[in-house]
Amino acid sequence: MFSKNEILAQLRNGADASDIAQRMADEINEAVHEFEVEQEQAKRSAACRSDARNMVEVMAKFFATHMGEDELSDSEIDEATDAVIELMDSLKELKGALSDLTGKGTERKPSGDLDDETIRRFLNSL
Repeated sequence: MFSKNEILAQLRNGADASDIAQRMADEINEAVHEFEVEQEQAKRSAACRSDARNMVEVMAKFFATHMGEDELSDSEIDEATDAVIELMDSLKELKGALSDLTGKGTERKPSGDLDDETIRRFLNSL
């Protein structure tokens, strides 16, 4: 944050007022952008949590209705929702790791020798 005293000190040290104003505007724009990104992430996270909770509630009702299980309490639904979100995060990490593995060194090279006869001989050798 720019205080009046900081601005005065910069002006006394020869800084140009328009340069100070531009730096302030840049800082404000960066902060606003970061805040908007945080808000969007929070919104997506809340929507994800809501969807996960709805899914857990549907499954809990299914098990209670069709499998003879006891209904879940709110705290149990919250725990199950946390577990579902944790599982989703783990699956995203796994997907990223797998795509990293498959993306490296798997460049396909065309072969001019590949024809029906070559494929037939290969399949027959199995």
